[in-house]
Order: sequence, then structure tokens, then C-alpha cells
Amino acid sequence: MKAFMIVGIATGLVLVGCGSSGQSAESSVAPSVPVESAGTSGAVAAEGDQPCRSGPPLTAGEGLAAGQFDKDDGVFGTVYNETGSTLWVKAWGGNEKWCRLDAGRGGAFGAGEHVNLLVSTGTRDTPGIRIYAWDPYLMGLPKVKTMYWTSSNSICGDGESWLDTGGLEENEENWLNGTEQGSVVVKRHPDSKSIAREWIGTSKADDWARIDLYVKSIGTCG
Repeated sequence: MKAFMIVGIATGLVLVGCGSSGQSAESSVAPSVPVESAGTSGAVAAEGDQPCRSGPPLTAGEGLAAGQFDKDDGVFGTVYNETGSTLWVKAWGGNEKWCRLDAGRGGAFGAGEHVNLLVSTGTRDTPGIRIYAWDPYLMGLPKVKTMYWTSSNSICGDGESWLDTGGLEENEENWLNGTEQGSVVVKRHPDSKSIAREWIGTSKADDWARIDLYVKSIGTCG
């Protein structure tokens, strides 16, 4: 495993891992792709066949809304599929069921304090990338980390494969890019009590961080 470099730039950080090349994410990655509405047919879909819910309101423990919503700190937002191919996503701490994220679509996520998303090219015993978004309790700025996750539910290589945005200020954009970790653009939006309550449904979320994730590619372990 090669050590990754952290290069400071005016609007954020560029993190480069495993010998990859990186560049700053431009503002053009602001939300511009369509989002997908949840199915309304009433039929019970097999795990992985159900499209990821595209927007608010979220319900704790359902879909990509993991954990509890009665926390004073948390993260919420949309994970977008910009790979050009269908992906599947699940969140640890929720119902942990896969949902389908078609190319160009977005899936809404949210959780008190932190969320762990697994984004994969398949739904069972299939490797992918793990995206960890965290809003620390009491002190510290929100951050996002990515790593490769193997089909045997372990990390790739020697366990030092995380890429980390570091603390994200409001309106800050970062690009996490590595051979193993794939390519994910991270955008933190300004805090908004009204938007947080629309998504989470409680005043507990007034201080939650709104972060969007743009998955550009899935990494490989080697």
C-alpha cells in the first residue's frame, strides 16, 4: 500500500491514494442529476430490486436511513451514481437491505452521528467501496472517509486504505480518489434548520450536516 498524499487547495483538499492522480472537484458537480422516486406499485420487491428512496422525508432504520434520529448531531444527504452503470447501496445500522441505484440517480441517506454506506456493483458477496460520513458529537467538523470493502467483509490490503476529507466546512468540496477507494466527490452544503427538519422530521436535526456524495467510480483491490 502506498501512502496517500494530502494537498491543500483553496476550496478543500485533494486526497490521492494508492498511486492515483487527483485534482480538485469543480463546482459543476453541484446537484444536477435527476433523482428517482421510490416504487409505488405496492408489490413486494426482492432485495436489491427496490430503487433507493430519492428524497425526504426519511424514516430511521428504513432504507439508507440508519441508526436513530434523536441525536443532536448527524448527517444526511444524497448519494449520486455517476458511474454510468447500475450500483447497489445499503447502510449499516438500518435494515441493511440493498437498494438499486441506477446510473444518474440519487438515493437519500441519513443517520444520527454517523452513517456507513456500502456501494457495490452487486448485492451479495460483492466488493465495493465503503463511505463513512460522520458528524462528531459536541466538537469537531463533519468528515467523510472512503475505503475498499472486499467480498469477505474485510478491508483491502494492510488496513491503511482510508481516504479522509478531514473536517468539512460549510460549502466545502473535496475529491476522494484512489485506485482502491474509487472516486467520490464530497460536497457539504450550508446548514439549514428547515431543510434538516424536512428530511429528518425533528428539531433534533437542526444542527445536522447536509452532505452529498457523487460516486464516480468503484475501486479495485490489488
